[in-house]
Amino acid sequence: MNAMLVAAAGLAAAIGLTHSIVGEIMIFLRQPPNAPGDAHQPLEAGRHRGILRASWHVTTFLGLAVAAVVLHFGLAADPAPPPVIRTVLAIAMGGSAAAVSWWTRARHPGWLGLAAVAILIWFA
Repeated sequence: MNAMLVAAAGLAAAIGLTHSIVGEIMIFLRQPPNAPGDAHQPLEAGRHRGILRASWHVTTFLGLAVAAVVLHFGLAADPAPPPVIRTVLAIAMGGSAAAVSWWTRARHPGWLGLAAVAILIWFA
C-alpha cells in the first residue's frame, strides 16, 4: 500500500463531492430558475443554465475518476503506478490547481486541495 496515493485519492474524492454539494447549495438551489448568472451576461433559463449545471457536476465525476485510479494504484500490491500515469495525473491536478488559483486570484480554496493532490501523486 502507498499511503500517499491513498491520501491523494481520498482528498480528490472529498474535493469532488464537496464541489458538487456546495455548488448545488450555494449556486443552483439559491437562485430561481430564471435568475441571471452574471450582470454582464445573463443566463437563459433553459439551455445555458442546464449546461452550466452539467459542467459543474462533470468536474466532480472526473475528480472521482481520478480518485478511483489513484486509489487503485495506492492499494495495489506493487503500488508504483507507471510513470506516465503518475505524471499525467499530477500535471492534470497541478494544472487544475493553477487555473483555479489564477482565475480566482487564489481566493477560492479549491486550488489548495488540488495542489495537495498533485504533490501527493507526484512524490508517491
